[in-house]
Amino acid sequence: MPSDLRRGAALLEEATRADPEFTLALVGLSAYYSTVAVQGHAPSTEVLPRAEDLARRALLVDPQLPEAHRAFGMRFLGATERRQGGWIAGAALVGAWSGAGKTERALDWLESSLQARDASLILLLAPWFDPLRPEPRFEAVTRAIGLHSPERAANTSASPAT
Repeated sequence: MPSDLRRGAALLEEATRADPEFTLALVGLSAYYSTVAVQGHAPSTEVLPRAEDLARRALLVDPQLPEAHRAFGMRFLGATERRQGGWIAGAALVGAWSGAGKTERALDWLESSLQARDASLILLLAPWFDPLRPEPRFEAVTRAIGLHSPERAANTSASPAT
């Protein structure tokens, strides 16, 4: 693991000790632990509970903070990349990768979840999947499971009224 990554985590730890409600430090540290799990630098069973705890703490301080929601979703990445010891809802992975800005990865998981007949895909109706709706691959999956709505796709791509 790169030493600058460890140094950054140490500084974030220091910041959270100085201010336990410093949400962006909590989020950064949560992302660090998720990254450590995804990259295989530590067992996910050891670091992901810490990532989840930090994201929850940030959400308790500021329930509207987008970065905290993203960090909360990122904790799934380490748990599911390895698929060790259990099943994780495919929709959770799709949302986590989409929230992390990894659209292609999200769409890969979406298609994989369709092939696995993952019942969690009913969650694709939720608004947090709206950024993926214009994607042809997303549309193909929603058509395949009977959730496609041309009106919904048009509404999400339209500019909001001012």
